[in-house]
This record gives sequence, structure tokens and C-alpha cells, in this order.
Amino acid sequence: MKIWLMVLMLCIVSCEILLADFEARKFISADGQKVISAVPVGYDQNAMVVFLKMPSGQLQQVQISKFSIEDQLFIEDNKQQLSIMLAFLKMPKEIQSRFYDGLRQELVRTHKAPPGSSAALAKFLARLKATQNPDGSWVEGKKVSMTAMALLVYMAEGETPLDEDYGDAVTRAIAYLTNVAVKNGGKLADDVKDKHWPYQHAMATLALAEAYTICTTLGINFPKLKEATKMAGNWILNHQHTSGSWDYGYDMSGARGGDTSLAMWHVQAMRVCIMTGMWKMSEFVGSVRKALAYVKKNQNSNGGIGYTSPNAYGDTGFTLTGAGMYAFQMWYKPHDPVVRKRVKYISKNARFKYNTEHADLYRQYYHALAMKHRGGKDWMGYKNMLGNQLIENQAEDGSWKNVGGGAKILGIASTYQGESEFATHFRSCLCAFILQVPYRYDWNAVRVPMGFGG
Repeated sequence: MKIWLMVLMLCIVSCEILLADFEARKFISADGQKVISAVPVGYDQNAMVVFLKMPSGQLQQVQISKFSIEDQLFIEDNKQQLSIMLAFLKMPKEIQSRFYDGLRQELVRTHKAPPGSSAALAKFLARLKATQNPDGSWVEGKKVSMTAMALLVYMAEGETPLDEDYGDAVTRAIAYLTNVAVKNGGKLADDVKDKHWPYQHAMATLALAEAYTICTTLGINFPKLKEATKMAGNWILNHQHTSGSWDYGYDMSGARGGDTSLAMWHVQAMRVCIMTGMWKMSEFVGSVRKALAYVKKNQNSNGGIGYTSPNAYGDTGFTLTGAGMYAFQMWYKPHDPVVRKRVKYISKNARFKYNTEHADLYRQYYHALAMKHRGGKDWMGYKNMLGNQLIENQAEDGSWKNVGGGAKILGIASTYQGESEFATHFRSCLCAFILQVPYRYDWNAVRVPMGFGG
């Protein structure tokens, strides 16, 4: 199917309709004896059931026949909007808040996002749209991973292929990654001869799994997306190193044994693959346990997490402490002793100054995710350390200014530093990720499945 035709079909419904909320309404029973004050949030036309949000915040399902004629007419007049809202209501709890402004704003207030975050992100979304390549990708060089990052930014803001403003950009990004996967038998990278291609594959698998989950919930039959996602996820399951991590070139038994950074992108991708419903949890348990054991092995006695060992990585220190902590949190182990040690390390040692050597955005993204899921005073202390620096350093065009103030960043392979198109895009996506942390994922919203815990 030609891309312009697919976009036309998917963009029939505007994002404004999708995200609109109704006011509370007094519903009257069919016999006129009972009045319920509630907000209608969905309508299942097949089952003829209306979903109401009660003043307590709980959801209640009521057969439409139980309402007065006037209320039934109200539901029928708004059935399209309510049916679409029901689709968003069925989104996995981990990402549901992205699609309801009330829920998202509640999280923004709870986690005290920096003032100006929404405006900064709006500017960046516009920049992404303006800088997208004709084929749906972004930048030149490592297009697969950079497209994945841009798509993840869009989806974290609740943008879908149905969006009026950005539906075209989202659709073309999904199509680009899908086409790469299908063409290469599930492998996602610009060049699989480049030993670093597992980074691209894991990042793009994460993006495709999230896109598939959203599209499926909304009833969007996106060509080849299911096939691409399944192949990409299976590649990860089938190419884990014996160490528990994943290594360059997907070497499965070499002496290096991978590293914590690679492990993190892969465990994130696997976690979002679970949301698609295409795999059973049992298919992931073994791989996840091995990956968490690898991360735990790299923890120093001071709580810090090393890159390939329990030792600091030269002058950069323990850059992946937040990453390792987040791995345990997203895989149902938020109270593991390993997590508690890392919290103390981050609280004591985290430093961030945008225009100094202490501007490792990669490190801070994982720190922010981990501390947000920790919550309470640990999150507030970390958030206060970040301050409003990201807002203050956004450029007029919506991107983020170069980091470091001329100093070399204390980080591992800080390729987001510099003035190139690649560095600017990478850096800006990382800054957007950090600002989106309050509502990007909510792993605490789901129950612990069999096989996990702690």
C-alpha cells in the first residue's frame, strides 16, 4: 500500500476527538428512580455497555438500556467519540496515562515536572516533523536507532497514526522501521556488519513493540507491523550471550560478554514486547533472570553499577547505576536489595550541570527513570538536582543546545555531544525522554506475574 494512502486512511479521526474528555453528567435510570453523577469515558457498541468514571475514580459498566431515553440518545449521538475513548481506556496500564490528559496532568503534578516542560516538548515535536526524511527516518547515519528514538518521543506524548498534526510523521516512522525489519528478516539496523548494530536493533524493537501495542488497541491494522515486531523480538530472545547480556555483533559466546548498556536496551525491549500480547511471559522469564543476574554481578559494594564489571569506568565513574536499578524495577523487582543500594549511590553521587563535563544525558535519563519509579524523597531530591536546566537550554528551533560548555563529557561514548545533525538529534531526544519521565511508563501500575517478584 502506498504510504500516502495509508496515511489518509489512518488520519480520518483527529487527535482532538481522541483525547477529548466529557464533563460529569447526571445519568437517570430508565425508570426515573435513580440518578448517577459520572463522567462517560467509553462505549462498547457490540455489548451495548457504557463505561462511567465515578466520583470515587472507579470505573463502572452499565448497559445502555438501563438509562433514560434522553441519556440513551446522548450516548448514541456521541458513540464514535466514546468508542474511541474506550480503545484508549483499554491501553496497557503502563502507558495509559499518555492518552488521557487528566491522568497525565495528575502525574505531572505528582512528580513535579519542571515548569515549561509541556511547551518545550511541543516545540520539539514540531521540530521532529520538520526534520523527518522523506523515507520516514531521521538524520543520516544510524537512521534506524535515531528513527526509533523520535518515534518513542512521539508515542510518549500520546501521538498515534490517528493524530491530526503528527499522525503522518508517526505513520511514516513506523512504516520505515517495519520495512527495514521485513526486508532484513527481523534484523533492525543500517548495517549489520557494524559490530554496534545490536544497539539499533534493541532500540527499534522497543519502538515497534510499543507502536504495535498502540495500533492494535486502536484497531489499526498496520501492514507487516505484527510480522516485523515478532521477528525482531524473537531475534533478541535467540541471541543472548551466555553471560546474560547481549554483545557486539550478537556474539553469543565471546570473551567480552556484552555490557550493561547493551543489556539495558534489550531488557527494555523485552519488557515492552510483553505488552503486545504476542508472547507468553514464560518465554521471557529465563532471559530476564539471566540479564538481571548479569546486572547484579556488575554492582560494586558502594551500590554503583559498572559498564562491564563492578568497577568504575575510568574518570566517568559508575554511569549505569540508574540503568541497572531501572532493569529491576521494570521487571517487577522494585524492592530488591540491589535497588536499595543503587538508590543510595545515586542520591549521594548524582551530579548534573548542563554546560559542564557533568552533563551525561545518557546517564541522567536512566537515573531519572529509576528515581521516578522509586518515588518519594528519593525522586524529589534527584528532581531538584536536575532543576530547570533542560528547559533553560532548549534552542529556539526546538532542539537542545550542545552540552558540556566546551569540556568533554564524563560519559561512555557520548556521541550526543557536538553540533552535527546526528548529535543534535540524539541529544534532543534524550532531553525529551527525561522531560517525559513522569508519564513515559508506569511499571508500578501492574501486578507481579508468576515467575517474578521481590
